[in-house]
Amino acid sequence: MRTAPVISQKKPLVLPTIHSQKNCHNCSKVNACFAHSLVGQELDAFNSIIKHSIKLNRSEYLYQAGDKFNSIYVIRSGSLKTLIDDEEGREQILGFSIQGDVVALDGAASNVYPTTAQALETTYVCEIPFARYIELAAEIPELYKQLLTQMSHQIRHEEEHTLLIGTKSAEQRLATLLLNLSKRYAARGFSKNKFNLNMSRRDIGNYLSAAMETVSRLFSRLQAKGLIKVHGKLIEIKDHDGLEKYAA
Repeated sequence: MRTAPVISQKKPLVLPTIHSQKNCHNCSKVNACFAHSLVGQELDAFNSIIKHSIKLNRSEYLYQAGDKFNSIYVIRSGSLKTLIDDEEGREQILGFSIQGDVVALDGAASNVYPTTAQALETTYVCEIPFARYIELAAEIPELYKQLLTQMSHQIRHEEEHTLLIGTKSAEQRLATLLLNLSKRYAARGFSKNKFNLNMSRRDIGNYLSAAMETVSRLFSRLQAKGLIKVHGKLIEIKDHDGLEKYAA
């Protein structure tokens, strides 16, 4: 059994009494966020800095580009889209974040959020004040490791998206997006073959640099090939291996 490391007494951690039932100790999503490897007093300390379960209704903004950067967020349930306006004021979607994802790390460098995060459905997030997180990470090195890991994942995602747009056909881009979501849902304990797409066809087209009408045709084409089945927002991957070969 793992024993929690002794936390430095140079800056004693003052822990508030936990009254809310919504906390890191009984959260079913704890294995998908920064707290997944923390135990004992470390987990108590991390729990003490978090604002749990902030609710966003569909289309509400978590933050907008230009807002002062104060916090990062973990999606407890629901999903968000991250976007930015180009030089002509047109919306460009940069990515879709689902349960367990960390968002807003891109604001740490400039102290303002360079992007906007908007809810795709009713969404709950946990807010982590960034300054408090850094202070705590000085006493709990595992939190620094988790922060670097999250940043690495986001850099890799941006590189993969650039490669996706630059080298693949529109149909391959859609197949790759579905496989990416499948992998991410599976990593969080959900089905890799059945999941909801809560983003609109227009949003998917924006993200994949394809027209909305093209995206609708591509879904029909993938379905006709027997690779997927579309049930409204529910996507069922019928031939996972076939979809992977197609995307490649």
